[in-house]
Parts: sequence; structure tokens; C-alpha cells
Amino acid sequence: MLKCYMDESGLGKQVSDIICCIAGFQGRNPLWISFEEEWARTLEQYGIDEFHAKEFWARDASGGLVGKYRGWTFDHANSFISDLVRI
Repeated sequence: MLKCYMDESGLGKQVSDIICCIAGFQGRNPLWISFEEEWARTLEQYGIDEFHAKEFWARDASGGLVGKYRGWTFDHANSFISDLVRI
């Protein structure tokens, strides 16, 4: 049996927002279970309860990270996103 995860970024509330990102992953159940476990461990390691790319890539007026990532260095953020991509 295959398990799938699909998501989309949605369009923003501004008329000028014209890009929507759509992605999906699929895998057999045993592989998906190990993926979910490693993903959860990585989020916990970084003190994050869930990951939303839209929040991660957002920046404040001075170019700094926002939300739960506020106060992170860019090196820390780069390590985090690299770990997620590796998974």
C-alpha cells in the first residue's frame, strides 16, 4: 500500500500574488513510517512543532527570520532546512 502527502502553498490575499507551489510525496508504508519518525525527531531537535515553508522563508522588514524562527542565525536556519531536505 502507498501513502501520499500532498500540499499547496495557496495564493496570498493580494491580487498580485500569482504563484502557487504544489508538491507531493508518496511511499510504501514502512518507508513512510521511518520518514515521519525522522522528520519528527528533526523538528524536535530544532525546537519546532511543525514546519510551514511559507513561514520559514518569510522575512521581516530588515530581512530577518520571523515567527518561530525569529532569533535564529542564518547558519542555524540553513542547517535546519538542509536536515529537512536530507530526510
